[in-house]
Amino acid sequence: MKLDKYAVGQRYAKALFALAEQEQQFESIHDEIQALETIFNDNPKLGPLLTDTTLSGLKKRNY
Repeated sequence: MKLDKYAVGQRYAKALFALAEQEQQFESIHDEIQALETIFNDNPKLGPLLTDTTLSGLKKRNY
């Protein structure tokens, strides 16, 4: 069964929330997610670059 990116995202979000709850780290994880949001908003080409399956990991690192 192939999952779409939204299903995968939901699973990661649920796992991250469970970890934050277990470790009592809601605020710090929230801050890190906000920092990631800022990075992606400031670099609109980053998301497509990271998800481009035609580029190797080495080429992605060089961008």
